[in-house]
Amino acid sequence: MMLQQTQTNRVAEKFQQFIQEFPDFQALANAPLNDVLKVWQGLGYNRRAVALKTIAKKVVSEFIGILPADVKI
Repeated sequence: MMLQQTQTNRVAEKFQQFIQEFPDFQALANAPLNDVLKVWQGLGYNRRAVALKTIAKKVVSEFIGILPADVKI
């Protein structure tokens, strides 16, 4: 999602910071949205960060923190 409409060199810098702050779905789901947006800053299209947080919440609440392999679920 980070690479969608964002240059690779900008994403490469932010990816490591994002993963360090939110190493798993639980961490991202529990983080305040403002914290997520602070780390996301500079990538643009903040709705992508909001969508990632929403996905993390769903994965944690419905799939015990494990991303399902089947896209039909």
